[in-house]
Amino acid sequence: MCNSFAAFCSIQQVDIDELYTLYADLAWWYGWTQADIDALTMDELDCWLTQVNRQIKAGYMRV
Repeated sequence: MCNSFAAFCSIQQVDIDELYTLYADLAWWYGWTQADIDALTMDELDCWLTQVNRQIKAGYMRV
């Protein structure tokens, strides 16, 4: 895991298991690798997670 994410989790008191869940969701939904996700800034990560949630609520499905 990228050190910046670990530092963010420590500062923001985010559970590391929740972060792994977010990684897994993005990897499955978009087909990204961990390296792809590690390259995202925290703002980009937040934007993509917002899109995943929007798409799921709209009934999108991954085929």
